[in-house]
Amino acid sequence: MKIKKDRSAFYGILGETIDIYQAEHAVSAAFVKLGGYSSATRDRCKVVVGHDDSPAADMMTSAVCAALCASGADVITLGLVPSGAVSCLTSICEATMGVMITGGSFDNSVSGLKFYQKDGRQVTGELLQAIHDATDAGSSVSCKQLGRIQQADSATIGMYRRNLIDASGFTMFESLKIAVECTGSASAPFAKQVLEQLGATVT
Repeated sequence: MKIKKDRSAFYGILGETIDIYQAEHAVSAAFVKLGGYSSATRDRCKVVVGHDDSPAADMMTSAVCAALCASGADVITLGLVPSGAVSCLTSICEATMGVMITGGSFDNSVSGLKFYQKDGRQVTGELLQAIHDATDAGSSVSCKQLGRIQQADSATIGMYRRNLIDASGFTMFESLKIAVECTGSASAPFAKQVLEQLGATVT
């Protein structure tokens, strides 16, 4: 497992430079580094997980959720969403951390992980390096009280959509005809729905 040159995410070729066991160790390490596990209190906490449409997304999501539940976290799965949804809903849902499983701008053979802090900021730089180092050391957490997995409902996803609309400043879009090109299919429905709610005609 490698860190991108800008130190913003983990990535690798599934089966070669990254596998599900490394993903599990990375998530466990991030869980500890971001304050999700206390050996003193063993408090349960929430973690938000989303994924893009990369080929390994389903398998990686299963591994990530299993590792988090084994660590004692309750997982809210968002399904197919843009990275921004994980960032936004980690904060709104008062989760301890967020995880985005994504191939990003890479080709289909690559899979990666992005982590988000409880305020929605993406984990980068030295903190991501610390998680990487702990991952290489085989960091893992085991908790007697296992966490649970809950699928986010439409109201939860709607909060992200509402956040996008609010961020627009309610500028008048009624007279606009907008063609939207999305590099990832996860972004397409959100962009279309938000722009239509603002009054635009969207292709």
